[in-house]
Amino acid sequence: MVRSKRRPPAGGALLALGVFRRTVLQTAVPDGMRGRLQGIDTVVAVGGPWLGDLLHGTVGAALGVTWTVTGGGALTVVAALALLLFFPGCGAIGHRPGPNRRRSADEAHRRTVRRCGGTGRRPRRTPR
Repeated sequence: MVRSKRRPPAGGALLALGVFRRTVLQTAVPDGMRGRLQGIDTVVAVGGPWLGDLLHGTVGAALGVTWTVTGGGALTVVAALALLLFFPGCGAIGHRPGPNRRRSADEAHRRTVRRCGGTGRRPRRTPR
């Protein structure tokens, strides 16, 4: 297999995509949904390439390589535009503060005290 030195291998692009997906999951998804969505992400990341191989092989055998690659690229652009049209908030990820912004320990403690109706004083730590 001959590989050009000018462009990175496909594995590097998949690695970057995986890092991007995990970063979006960690920063934009609420805590209660994160586990479920990570499970779905894993299923799609593992099963998606197998389905893509099947689809590309079938279409490539029927229509030829040129139409398969061109059609795949066009469908990708159409799908991305449809996602932005139906879910306009997806285009703003990273440009607005999300519900999972990091809080300081004191702020988290005050919030818990207000919610639970406590005295507002921190409990003394006991040595272990």
